[in-house]
Amino acid sequence: LVTVRQIGLNDTQSRHVFTDHIRLGAYNDGILYYAGMNNDHYLHTYNLTDGAMHVESMESMYLPIYSDGYLFYLDLNDDYKLKRYSFTDGECITLVNERIDTYNLYNSIIYYQTCNEENYQLRRIYTDGTGDETVCDGVFKNIQITSEYVYFTEFGSDVPIYQTSTYGAVNISTFSGAAIAANEYIADDTNP
Repeated sequence: LVTVRQIGLNDTQSRHVFTDHIRLGAYNDGILYYAGMNNDHYLHTYNLTDGAMHVESMESMYLPIYSDGYLFYLDLNDDYKLKRYSFTDGECITLVNERIDTYNLYNSIIYYQTCNEENYQLRRIYTDGTGDETVCDGVFKNIQITSEYVYFTEFGSDVPIYQTSTYGAVNISTFSGAAIAANEYIADDTNP
């Protein structure tokens, strides 16, 4: 269960909003979007201004992410394919026409993990559906994207952390900064 609490910037006390099995996925213009996971997998909204809660869509979805007027999500009724829904015109398109396990996006690019038993891959595609390409073969998780780099780990392990350029040519290396920080933490005997 996840408990969502709200606190104002000048407040010292937070207030309980709701508790549910949810995946928080998006925020835009005072609206929090999330997929329910307790009683349904619908797209829910919570208005931070007035506290109103609504079911925005009765599509069964997972990992909703709002970006630039679109909602990206895995469609549970269509074998976890990655979809893009336009809030402007209501158009919904399939960006990735195969089952995927997880994804993340930054600005105009999406990194996603395929779930094809014959060929697991970490891939990337632009949010308009163009430029689909393989980053590397294997099963990966913890996809984190910055303006310069994408970081990820192999499924079943938290180290090493791999990195490649977010937009440029794929050139995978290990993220040495993570190992240095971990070693410094271990060497510091004041850590609990």
